Amino acid sequence: MKKRVLVIITGSLITLGLISGCNHHSTPTEKLSYVVEEINDELDLSATQLVKLNKLKVHLLSLHKAHKAENKQSHEQFRAMLDKPYLDQQAILSHVTAKTVFVNEKAPEVVALLAGFYDSLNDNQRKEVREKLDKHHKRHKRWHGED
Repeated sequence: MKKRVLVIITGSLITLGLISGCNHHSTPTEKLSYVVEEINDELDLSATQLVKLNKLKVHLLSLHKAHKAENKQSHEQFRAMLDKPYLDQQAILSHVTAKTVFVNEKAPEVVALLAGFYDSLNDNQRKEVREKLDKHHKRHKRWHGED
């Protein structure tokens, strides 16, 4: 349960950072650097905390690079499937399974890095993270017409 909450928090922080003004950053490296700067500014991170957050950033960038390389090949394969008179459901399911395996294999590493960062936060920083997530969640719900 704790790992799931940490993943949600990190994902939300990264998403929040990306949504809140990264449109002018053109590369994933620039976007994640911006997010790290924003988190650092908002939470007033110590040097140790910033090192942990940067380790997470570097790891996420390496995963993105691996995924991007694989994604181009997957796109070409899927496009070739669309040229056929029928859609090969088994091939699509195999593709989905491969993506799921990739995520399942990489998730423990990401969770460990995230937990290392989150566990290093003090009580005030954690409270600020929770408040920002609550604010983001409320805004998200309004945008999607939820109560």
